[in-house]
Amino acid sequence: MLFTQHTDRLTASIVGIQSHIDELENQLKALRGDKSSLESELQTVLTLEGAAESAINQAQSFVNAADSMGRTDLIATFWQAMDAMQKGAIAQLPESPEPEPTPEPEPTPEPQSPTDDVITVEVTPEPEPTTPTTPDPMTETQNGKVPQSVGSAAFNTKDATLEELKGYVRSHQTDDKTKAHGKLSQRSTWVMVAKQLMNISDYTK
Repeated sequence: MLFTQHTDRLTASIVGIQSHIDELENQLKALRGDKSSLESELQTVLTLEGAAESAINQAQSFVNAADSMGRTDLIATFWQAMDAMQKGAIAQLPESPEPEPTPEPEPTPEPQSPTDDVITVEVTPEPEPTTPTTPDPMTETQNGKVPQSVGSAAFNTKDATLEELKGYVRSHQTDDKTKAHGKLSQRSTWVMVAKQLMNISDYTK
């Protein structure tokens, strides 16, 4: 072809550039990995630095406290332990005496009141016998009916209410018999029938 040599040359250039790009990307990936490792190492170093500063402060506090007590033997033992640690040996500090257990105080018994041993017995009084009373015939009702009475002294139609009149009459007869004397809704009908039942002939409206 006429332009084969030109296309081949351009293709080769493109392939070379792509290869260089891949190489740079690999290098970039490796650099990012190195960066991540360095960041992790930096964090570890910072942690160790904090631990070392804390250990130095504690060691200084120990030396100052022992010196204030005049315990130079403890200070000497401490430095011996530090030297042993530098040589890779396990530092063994002198064991401190175990504190003696403090006995717990015995509980004090609570004082007993004079009434603790006294047994109280409640006596229920027996109910007094009651005398049966005779119910008032004017107040006691049976199924809404006034008990039967004889004579005007036991039942007064003038002072009785309409309901009392109805109860008295219905205790003697049914409403059907009462209707023969007038309307059940009128008081005069119940008064007249009640007087008849009590054998009262002089009915006054």
